[in-house]
Amino acid sequence: MTGIDFYVLEKTRSDRQLVACQICEKAYKHKHRVYLLAGSEEEISQLDDRLWSFRAGSFVPHAPFLKAEDFQSEANCDVPVLIGHLPAPESHQDVLINLGNHFPEGYQCFSRVIEIIDDSIREAGRQRFRLYKNDGFSIKTHKI
Repeated sequence: MTGIDFYVLEKTRSDRQLVACQICEKAYKHKHRVYLLAGSEEEISQLDDRLWSFRAGSFVPHAPFLKAEDFQSEANCDVPVLIGHLPAPESHQDVLINLGNHFPEGYQCFSRVIEIIDDSIREAGRQRFRLYKNDGFSIKTHKI
């Protein structure tokens, strides 16, 4: 069954993208495949840049996932972290980090779903929490 984790950021720590990058790095080191669900193409570009620069010495191999046709290449299948706003390809349905503004489509296919919540999306986060709960999933909450 899919594990759902909510990371609720304290007011002093409100950089959702930074937390997403840190989680991506940890998941990569544990050999997980990650789909980082962005809210827009602009956010995909921001996350692409952040994954290279969020911490000195960090290395998280990743690629943007803008359209399914670009993913036909076998080389792209080997990239452990994909960043996109489309439904994730089957090869990357291990860990989903949702930075989008909506309930993630097909989340049940993932082993783990991570929601990162700060004050700017607190109400949307509560709604997603209720939807996961109504679907029968147990949820872990982590305050950071």
